[in-house]
Amino acid sequence: MSEVKDMLLEAVRRRAEREAARLAGDFVRAAAEEKEAILAALEFELWFAQGCRECQNGTSAGFPPES
Repeated sequence: MSEVKDMLLEAVRRRAEREAARLAGDFVRAAAEEKEAILAALEFELWFAQGCRECQNGTSAGFPPES
């Protein structure tokens, strides 16, 4: 993977992980009626970060790594 793509994926992954951490804190303090929406956003951010990690490792969607 090109260096620029790798740097971009790393930045996006880190942002998603920071957002997931913030949402986890929000979830603990949230009112019951807000928890479902926060949990959905948290799950999305974790999924997004994992996808970035898989792209960086060349394992995303079962595709072989770039040569």
